[in-house]
Amino acid sequence: MEDSRENQGTGRWACCYWQERCEELGGLPRRAGLVSPGVLMLPPPVEDLAQAVGLWRALNEELGTLIDVAEEEDLPVDGLALAALVVARFASQVSVAGSRLYKEVVGYRLTPEPGPVVAALTAKEFAGYLQDLAEFFSDAAGQRKAVTISL
Repeated sequence: MEDSRENQGTGRWACCYWQERCEELGGLPRRAGLVSPGVLMLPPPVEDLAQAVGLWRALNEELGTLIDVAEEEDLPVDGLALAALVVARFASQVSVAGSRLYKEVVGYRLTPEPGPVVAALTAKEFAGYLQDLAEFFSDAAGQRKAVTISL
């Protein structure tokens, strides 16, 4: 029987937000998408799959940042347009897979029953979230908004 946690990943949400919105984050709902102007939430499977396909690594290489799960990372305003292009490129590559299921082992749990932690989304869903992220970065670049990303 499939575990109810199957395909949910590690449970880590990613949040990208305009730095000026930082004080308001605690009062916002935790749901996928643009939860408020300047605040984009990505659910756990998206964050995990982005890690698995190398998106965060690619952004780090292009922007000279250190996006990881240890801390928040401020993205340079002058690099947001490039970040949007990098993410859009990943979205395009993912969307080619159509209805294929992106499924990755993203960790292991020890209790209550040992086993792999799996994150999964269809390519269409995953590409849609990546496109939302690319648009978020592009909009922030156009408005010259400083952005922070928290995994």
